[in-house]
Amino acid sequence: MSTHAVLDEALELWRHAVRPVAERHRLSLMDEPSLRAPPLVLLLGNHSAGKSSLINHLLGQDIQRTGVAPTDDGFTVLFHGEGEPLDGDALTARPDLPFKALRHFGPSLLRHLKGRPVPAPILEQVWLIDSPGMIDSGGDTRRPYDFAAVVRALAEQADLVLLLFDPEKPGTTGETLSVLASALTGLEDRLRVVMNKMDLFDDLRDFARAYGALCWNLSRVLQRQDVPHIYTTSLPDMGGLSPESFAAALSELADDVRALPARRRDSLLNRMRGEARRVWIRAHVIEAARREGQAVMKRGLMAGAALTGLCVAGWGLTQLFVRPEAVWGAHLFWGALCAVSVGATVAVSRRWRRQVDAAAPGRLDALFEAHFLERLTLGDEELRAAWGAVRVDLARHLATVGIGAFGRVKPRALAALATAVEVTLPALHQRIVAAPGLPAATPRAPIEHSVEPPVEAP
Repeated sequence: MSTHAVLDEALELWRHAVRPVAERHRLSLMDEPSLRAPPLVLLLGNHSAGKSSLINHLLGQDIQRTGVAPTDDGFTVLFHGEGEPLDGDALTARPDLPFKALRHFGPSLLRHLKGRPVPAPILEQVWLIDSPGMIDSGGDTRRPYDFAAVVRALAEQADLVLLLFDPEKPGTTGETLSVLASALTGLEDRLRVVMNKMDLFDDLRDFARAYGALCWNLSRVLQRQDVPHIYTTSLPDMGGLSPESFAAALSELADDVRALPARRRDSLLNRMRGEARRVWIRAHVIEAARREGQAVMKRGLMAGAALTGLCVAGWGLTQLFVRPEAVWGAHLFWGALCAVSVGATVAVSRRWRRQVDAAAPGRLDALFEAHFLERLTLGDEELRAAWGAVRVDLARHLATVGIGAFGRVKPRALAALATAVEVTLPALHQRIVAAPGLPAATPRAPIEHSVEPPVEAP
């Protein structure tokens, strides 16, 4: 079975077993365009860090404008194809592209966002996102949109984030380090630090100073004990200090980008199983909380039914011992008593149910432990870690909207979800890992327009 067929089967399972349960329980999942999209590479850095030059090198043609001064003030998505660029509104409105979520940043971002089709071979497997140069002289007040929030959204979606530093300004102040400390927190696994334009150095001492300054600034903001690997790169034929070694680093970085499709097919199945597992855990805990509330209400109704039965029995006895002229009064008394009993039973049962539902956010850990006791006893740490990722969001939802806002999930749907999590998705992952030589599935490219392709630079 080809990689494309395996991913199609996983998406079919996602569509019919995972998403319906998630929707019933008010949980957002990755949409299908995001699952079908090729790997995304997000490039960040100040305006003189060489982002556009690196993109042109990867594409093999001069597509992005380069220069020392700022050349663009927005985000550009580069995908494979031919035709006219798409503005931000068209890019985010397309149902087959994975950028719909960016619309909630408003028209200010959409005016600074565009998509550009380019007939470059690398874009058949990897899409690139160029970003506006970050500002090293202060805050983000001059931007008409929340730059850090947009970077965070794109970085979470990206498979690789390249953070480029200019050796003359190694990220010492301002927006660059602010974004690194906030917008990229928790995404260190996909972050690559690039110290570009090594051709500017003619002396080893200057290189050592700049490299040391970059390492020092990174150590101030990254929550880790060691300094991450830093690619020290120089574009070909630029000269400078030891150009061969810097060219080798550039080749290593380019290979890292080209290897993304092979890595994505593995990580995508892992991510799908992880999200499906969280949906499964969340569904079981919600249904356990619902059953607990129903049990309390049922006990109240049973107690009320017993009390009403006593009222009916008392009414029956009146038929034997009450004088005929007093029967209607007895009927009225016992009828009123039965009505009060039924009404009180329903009211008290509902009140108890509301109290149990209100206490549900604080009982989530107990419900989880009780439902998954056997697995936890056997030391299923993956299950416990998944619960840690689910608990906070679930508690907030329950406290905000109440358990009644969550739709019921039938046992058959829960069983199908469990099969997907425990059996089918792991089996598909094994199939895709067993075929490392197969090309990664390439999604449908955006609709191409019948215009002349861009002319390559000489």
